[in-house]
Amino acid sequence: MADRLEKLSGRYALYAYSEGKYIKRARSMKFTGIPVLFVPGHGGSFKQVRSLASVTTHRTMDLQSIFHFDFYTIDFNGELSALFGGTLRDQHEFIVSCISKVLNLYPIPNRPKSVIIIGHSMGGMIARSLFMSSYFNPTTVKLIITLATPHQPVILLDKNLKDFYWSVDTFWQTEKMKNFSRLENLTMISIGGGSKDMLVRPGLTFNKLADLNVLTNAIPDVITSTDHLCILWCNNFVKTLSRALYDAVDFDIKGITQDKSHLRNIFYYHLVHCSNGKYYTPEIHQERMKFTRNSTWKEIKRNNVSLIFHHGLEQETHFVIKKPENSIEFDSIIIEAINIDKRDWIAECNAFEDGNNLSQYGTVGFNKTLNKKYFRMNFGGTETFRTSLPHLVVRLPATALKTGLNIDIYNKESRIFEVDLNFFTLHKHSIVIESTKQGALLYMLRLNNMMTMWKVYHLIVTPLHCRTEKHAAYAVFKTPWNHDSSHVVINSEEQQVLKLILLTIPPAETESVPFVDLILDPSCNYSVGTRDCVRIHEVLGYMGLARLRIKAAYLSSIGVITTRYSLSLLANIAALLMLTLTKQYISFGNRKSCPSFLDALKHGAIPWFTYPIVKLFTMMWEYAKFDTLLLKLDTQLMSEDTADSIIIPLILYFVSFAVVYVIGLCLHISIVVNVWLSRKYTVRYALDKLMLVFDQDMIDAIRKMLPVSLSTTIMTVSWITCGGYGFMAGMLFYYVRICYLYKKCIDTKSLFVNMEDKNSYSTVAIITTAAHDQLMPKKDSVHLHSTLFLLWSLCTLTYLPNSVMWYKNKEHDFLFSEIFSFNWHQWQDTSFIFSIIFSCVFGFLWYCNIPYVFLPFYRILCYPFFVIACAILLTCQINIFRLPALLTPVFVITAVHQYYGMKIFKDNLKIESNAQN
Repeated sequence: MADRLEKLSGRYALYAYSEGKYIKRARSMKFTGIPVLFVPGHGGSFKQVRSLASVTTHRTMDLQSIFHFDFYTIDFNGELSALFGGTLRDQHEFIVSCISKVLNLYPIPNRPKSVIIIGHSMGGMIARSLFMSSYFNPTTVKLIITLATPHQPVILLDKNLKDFYWSVDTFWQTEKMKNFSRLENLTMISIGGGSKDMLVRPGLTFNKLADLNVLTNAIPDVITSTDHLCILWCNNFVKTLSRALYDAVDFDIKGITQDKSHLRNIFYYHLVHCSNGKYYTPEIHQERMKFTRNSTWKEIKRNNVSLIFHHGLEQETHFVIKKPENSIEFDSIIIEAINIDKRDWIAECNAFEDGNNLSQYGTVGFNKTLNKKYFRMNFGGTETFRTSLPHLVVRLPATALKTGLNIDIYNKESRIFEVDLNFFTLHKHSIVIESTKQGALLYMLRLNNMMTMWKVYHLIVTPLHCRTEKHAAYAVFKTPWNHDSSHVVINSEEQQVLKLILLTIPPAETESVPFVDLILDPSCNYSVGTRDCVRIHEVLGYMGLARLRIKAAYLSSIGVITTRYSLSLLANIAALLMLTLTKQYISFGNRKSCPSFLDALKHGAIPWFTYPIVKLFTMMWEYAKFDTLLLKLDTQLMSEDTADSIIIPLILYFVSFAVVYVIGLCLHISIVVNVWLSRKYTVRYALDKLMLVFDQDMIDAIRKMLPVSLSTTIMTVSWITCGGYGFMAGMLFYYVRICYLYKKCIDTKSLFVNMEDKNSYSTVAIITTAAHDQLMPKKDSVHLHSTLFLLWSLCTLTYLPNSVMWYKNKEHDFLFSEIFSFNWHQWQDTSFIFSIIFSCVFGFLWYCNIPYVFLPFYRILCYPFFVIACAILLTCQINIFRLPALLTPVFVITAVHQYYGMKIFKDNLKIESNAQN
């Protein structure tokens, strides 16, 4: 372990952040605060701690607090840990050593007992892996906060990455079931960025083992989504997190509180349910609420009341609301209070006696300027805070600012609308509420049949008639199985659109459905409707009293599909290339010439046969329960994400087809251009110089040795660097080979065209036949090699993270004097073995003039190629790292078939010639 850490210290580093009056202490290595360790993620920098550390430090100085936080941060050298898992083991070992190093910086009498860890992106996964190490003391970390951390892999280009995730998840699931677990004193908070995070979508930040999962757009003081990096410096969010850290400190021990439930309550208050103020204490709301007897008391006798005091109140006023005697007809109440700074503002009581404080069950509104608070109760419900006391009392303090009270007592069933969403009813839009009731504060829309994440709907709220110029209402979309919400503010006469989209799929055991809370302004009437976001034409209609113009918005769903399933394009592209190769082999089997890549793609890559077989095999695999015995197919994983609808595979197919077609066209154009340039400028000059130095026999010898030399070069590159660079070298050589073959086609064609010009008309037919016999094999070779080259390029792309990581760490892990020390291969370079196999095959592909059209078994080989295409769709749409393993047999089969097929063909010729003799 010590030797490993010594090597890692050359690549990684631990820093301390400080500013202001704490700089001198930090430089002299005298730390007295509460340690917080920031762990950067994929490609992250240790400097990303600055926003949170600076805000927290300035808060300490402004409050003149008796304690402060010491922020530490790790430099992981910007490693791409979300793409290449070979670095995760090293990062894990380094952070284990950092925990003990940080604690040892403090003198023993005042040494903290634990370190707070804040992990961004993949840094959160590294923090979770801490508890797996036998060198780590689990009592030294009591709180882990993960920011935009993918608790499920974003993209699996590397098997090491999948193994790391599997080991961490398995460990946590096992430990959570134990009575005495290494995780029993740990609190983990997972915070996601929401819909604007295009790198880590919201569903990946949800972890069922976390104590709290929340998205930034659902945090009361943030209420907006953040992208993957903005979550680190979003001012509102950083301040909220800083306040939560301060509230989590136990003043007696000057460290993080040891009470796990209290710690969770603190973060729940700041991140989910902020009932009052920016700071939390256990006594933030008194159990009993005392009233001032000499203040003004007013009784509310109507069910719908709006009391607005534009010039404020001269003295404190209490409004008494008697609960309805008929709790069946009027069973619910919602109260909106404007500009209330008091912590305790609503209570349940008997007449004018002191009451039970209910303020902690209120919520803060979205409009910060009006400082609105809301309270909801179901008189006949099962709320834990509901009692049999007959009155509710709302206290409005004396103020010179605008204040007021809106009360709505209603029948709950009359305000709930069941909305059956049908994504494919494009011919009409649905009017949910023709016109809201005058004075109504709340409506709820239950969105049935909303179970998929790629279907997007729009909710349109239109003010019909308002008695006041200034008004504000909210439409809030919520998913009950996760702390996630999105909202839109309606504060003008124009219609407002709220996008309805699931960010996480509903759990299998849940019976709840997504819903929309409409918190309205009692001075207005509203019209509410929905429309599918894939409408193809514009519709003009009327909603109540308002005219509505609906525009096409189908690009929203296409955008969702693109962001969520674009990674599956690699597998679909590989499957199309395999179907193209199959079509070319079918032509060889029919003793026809090889079609060009684009022709074979158009006639061979047809989804109507492949995709139904994949779907049927997935159903049979699941029915036989092989997913529990062997492995779960990627198509099953996509079906859990509700992506096995026929629409998703078809969209992926058409997009992949377009991509492959464009790539094939660009490849052909680049070959033509490069051959033309080489023929005009480079090659002729080089050959003339070469002929002056070497004779023809030596050139022929070099040509025969070239395949072996190139294969050896690829192996050497793979050995001293990584397999990814070996694939790159092979890809470059392969491209040169195809250009050379295409040049030979042009030369052959030009030769016979010149001969036709010189010969008589009677010999033209003979010469043309000879030209065809020599030209077609060369064309066949170009067409087949083009398909194989694209398959090779796909493998190269898969191992691109390996190559990038080797380049970033070459100064630490590669020395010329240690070429054979296996330094890089200790990183478990999964591309190395495949690069060696491909390099061996490459030598044969260069040496032989494949394909030999007259060989047997072409039609037989179509079947394994088709099976491989289906296997790619079944197992590689999520686990992309499996692609090279499935494509390697294609190159091996091609090489073996050409070699032994030629041998068998020659043997058959000998037998036939002997039989004739």
